[in-house]
Amino acid sequence: MPLLERVSSGNVFLLSIASSAGMNIRLVHRLIAASCAVVLCSTVGIPAGRAGDPFRSSNPQPISASTAAAFTAAFQQGNYPAAEQALQQALRQDSSDPLVFALAGSLAFAQQNRQAFADYARQTKSKAQAIAPQQPLRSQLYIAVGELMMAASTLLPQLTGDGGVPLAAVPQALQSLQTVYGSLRAAAQINPNDPELNLVQGFVDLIVATNLPLANPSGAIAKLEKASPRYLADRGIALGLRNLKRYPEAIQYVDRAIAAAPENPELRYLKAQILVEQSKATGDANLRRAAAAEFQKALAKSSQLPQPLVWQLFFEACNNQKTFDNRGQDCVSLRDQVTQAPGPWGPATLPPL
Repeated sequence: MPLLERVSSGNVFLLSIASSAGMNIRLVHRLIAASCAVVLCSTVGIPAGRAGDPFRSSNPQPISASTAAAFTAAFQQGNYPAAEQALQQALRQDSSDPLVFALAGSLAFAQQNRQAFADYARQTKSKAQAIAPQQPLRSQLYIAVGELMMAASTLLPQLTGDGGVPLAAVPQALQSLQTVYGSLRAAAQINPNDPELNLVQGFVDLIVATNLPLANPSGAIAKLEKASPRYLADRGIALGLRNLKRYPEAIQYVDRAIAAAPENPELRYLKAQILVEQSKATGDANLRRAAAAEFQKALAKSSQLPQPLVWQLFFEACNNQKTFDNRGQDCVSLRDQVTQAPGPWGPATLPPL
C-alpha cells in the first residue's frame, strides 16, 4: 500500500511528532532542517560571490555565497550561531529565494520563536510559488517544504502533554500531508531522479515512517541512496537503519557522514544514540562506554547548538553515564542547570558528568 494511502487510513497522525515532548522539538527541527538543506557541504571552498549547485552536474541552479555559508554553517558544521550571522546577509541578498526563508524558519524554530517560524513558513511557500516559471521542480519542492513548516506551526500549539496530536487535529494534519505529497509528486513528474528531490522526499518519508504506525522506512532509505550531497543522505540512512534496529549498518553510514562532516556535533550525537540502542539490544556494556565518548565529543561544542537540543543531549549523556559508573547522578537536576543558561544556544560550560 502506498505511504500516502496508509497515512490517510490511519486513526492517528504523528508527522514530525515523537512519543514524548522532549523528542518533539528535535524531530520537527530535524525534518525542517533536512527539507531546506540545499547547498550544504559541497559549498566549502566556493569563491565569494559564486556558489555552485552541489546536487547537479548539469543544469545547476544559482545559489548565492551568503546562502551557501548559512547552510554550510548549520548543516555541515553544526554551528548555528554562525549560520544565523550568515543568514542575515542572505536575507538581504536573496529575497526571492525560498531556501533562505526555509532556513530562517528552521533557525527560528530552534530558538523556539513560534511567531517568526510561522511567518517564515508562509514566506517559504509564497517564494516557492513565485519561482515556478523559472524553476518548476524546485518550486514544487519548496511548496512542500513550506507546507510542512506551516503544518508544524499550526499543530505545535495543539500538542497534548505527551507530545501527541489530539484527535480533533487529525483531519487538518492529514490534509497538510496530502498537500505535501501532492507537491512532491508534481516535482517527481518533472524529474524523478533529481538528487535534491530525493534528499528532501527521503527525509520526509523517513520522519513519517518513524512516527506513523505500520509505515516502513525502507522506501525512504532507497530514496536517500539516490540523493546528494552524500553526507546528509548518509545521515538520513543511518537514522532509518537505527529505526530498523540494523545497528551495525547504521554505524557504518553515520561514520561515513562523520568522515565528510567531521566538525558537526549532531553527527556525534547520532552515533552515540545508535551505540546506546545497540548496547540495549546486545547487552554489550562496552558499547555504552563508546557512546559516552561520542556524547562528550558532541557536548564539547554545546555553545554552537540550539539550547533545547543541548538539554536533551546532556540528559541522554547523563543517563548513559549512569549505566556504568554507578555514581547515581541526578540527571534531571543536572539537566535543569543547563536549561537555566541564558540565550538561544547551549552554554559553553556544562555540569560535569
